[in-house]
Amino acid sequence: MFAHLPLLVDDKDGRCRSGGVTWPCAYRDQGFLPEAMVNYLALLGWSLDDKTNIFSRTELVEHFSLARVGKNPAAFDVAKLEWLNGHYIRSSGAHDVATALAPFCREEGLPVDSPAGFAVLEEVTPLLTERMKRLSEAPSMIRFLFEEPRPDDKAAAALAGQESYLAEVADRLQAVEKWTTAAIEETMRALAAERDLKPKKAFQPVRAAVTGTLVSPPLFESLEILGRERTLARLRAQT
Repeated sequence: MFAHLPLLVDDKDGRCRSGGVTWPCAYRDQGFLPEAMVNYLALLGWSLDDKTNIFSRTELVEHFSLARVGKNPAAFDVAKLEWLNGHYIRSSGAHDVATALAPFCREEGLPVDSPAGFAVLEEVTPLLTERMKRLSEAPSMIRFLFEEPRPDDKAAAALAGQESYLAEVADRLQAVEKWTTAAIEETMRALAAERDLKPKKAFQPVRAAVTGTLVSPPLFESLEILGRERTLARLRAQT
């Protein structure tokens, strides 16, 4: 007996996918986990039931049958693939995700091969999992932990005219007794309340000064990982 799954078509124009990315390794290089790719490709033309979208390879092997293979072409929906990939990233342990992230960081020149570098990567990984759809998104978000940042255009705009405020933030943080996420957050929120500043106005200049971008892992946790000395040095460099 001979059988095949339905043809794959583009989710935008309904044409057969003859162009674009077709080699599986290319999806790996774009930051998709193997588990997500297997899960998603299985859904293209086949279904476990009428509601299940997430299943393991073991479940796929156990339940696959030609009876649930559809006849109509299957649309290749990158957004759904990214959703599945995000699920598998969040479902994995920090060490496993950090190990998967290491090649992407290495390719972008981040020093994660040393024990100290990998330890930083593993520490920050839990802060990234809710923000990533692809592993390839991580290096730009964590570069500030490994090298001095250069503010991008949006960060530079957020820094404009904030010299005195950033100086006060630095003074308050320097007085923090224990450099922990909770203490950092309490200190910065207290200053924001004194200045009657909403969170965006209070925290974006600090994020811009410390990370060089407005897109980063959660701020207070990031400052703890970065450390007191480097945080204060970066804040004071803007004053």
